[in-house]
Amino acid sequence: MTTIKQAIHWMIVKKHLPESCRIRQSSTRSMATDIHCWRQVEALAILKRCCDMPALGWLGDVLTALACTGMRSRTTSADYVHLPRHGHQLGLVNYQRLDDVIRTVALGVGFVELEAFFAGLREGGFAGYVAYEMCSPLRGGGSEENLDRVARTALAVNRRLTA
Repeated sequence: MTTIKQAIHWMIVKKHLPESCRIRQSSTRSMATDIHCWRQVEALAILKRCCDMPALGWLGDVLTALACTGMRSRTTSADYVHLPRHGHQLGLVNYQRLDDVIRTVALGVGFVELEAFFAGLREGGFAGYVAYEMCSPLRGGGSEENLDRVARTALAVNRRLTA
């Protein structure tokens, strides 16, 4: 939970998310785990890949924060889209641009550079598990049919990218 809160805090500071997305839930860290931390060579290779690709600079920043909090031998894949928002300007017949809304979409549909991310994992020697995270609100809604469709797509994309 702490890592997620730190990542969201970073995204708010960098203006990728609005302040309203801040998590205010307190949590305590479990000190007992049987999952080993990433090796230094793995983390450095992934960070180098992020630095070498301008489109992944933001991911390098996030991974640096995660490295400082204890990355584990598993990762999560997800994909997102920016949706523009506008608000009515009182007193005018006009609208002003507001912060984008970020929505979760099926893997391969959004702006996350999944091929580059997984290439960095491979170059770093990552041999852990990959999970797909369906965040709410998910494009298409929360029906069982939509969740199943998105999960099947995620599984196919994860299999292709980890092959």
